[in-house]
Amino acid sequence: MCILDVHYQMDGTKCQKSYLLALPEDGFQLRKNIQHVLFQEHQQEIKILSTDLEELDLVAP
Repeated sequence: MCILDVHYQMDGTKCQKSYLLALPEDGFQLRKNIQHVLFQEHQQEIKILSTDLEELDLVAP
């Protein structure tokens, strides 16, 4: 599992959204399309500030 954190700006307001994904490959694909996804959600122009894809270590010691 992995988390894709997206920092973006719309109308001068900075926002953050996180996506929990099953596979790192899903994160790479979403990263390519994130501006379109956020535009569809907010129905306004979005500026991506940064993205961070982090793989989660879910195995307990």
